[in-house]
Amino acid sequence: MLGKFRALLGGSRIGKDGYTDTEREATVSLLVLIAFSDQTLRISEKEQIMSVMESFDWSSEIDHEQIYFAAVTRVRQALVSDRSMDVFMEDMRRSFSGEQSLKRAIKLTLNIANSDGQFSIEEASFIDHIRRLNPTLSEEIEEKKGA
Repeated sequence: MLGKFRALLGGSRIGKDGYTDTEREATVSLLVLIAFSDQTLRISEKEQIMSVMESFDWSSEIDHEQIYFAAVTRVRQALVSDRSMDVFMEDMRRSFSGEQSLKRAIKLTLNIANSDGQFSIEEASFIDHIRRLNPTLSEEIEEKKGA
């Protein structure tokens, strides 16, 4: 929803970070998805996500908390069923204007998921969903999972 308003207001410009606001919001949703893989969001995970959000080149002053909680809502809705997760993933894929920004978002998500040096069983199952966004990253995903 926020992305639709932003598109109407000119939020589709590509910032210094290489993302549009819509792509930034989708990236935040992917980060929340991987953080929520164990059905809880730890304060440290939220802080990591907020730090990433602060590093983004948003097109205007944006309430990071509002975007974060919108992402949490989207992820919780996606967890309702396999069909809901499929719809969520398709929405994520469509949110990226190009293959490069999608790949960067996936890599960022994987790096955060792997920040403790390993993927939990729960993270690994969510990574399989993320893999469907860009199958060309499968080899890199497997390398990180094996690390």
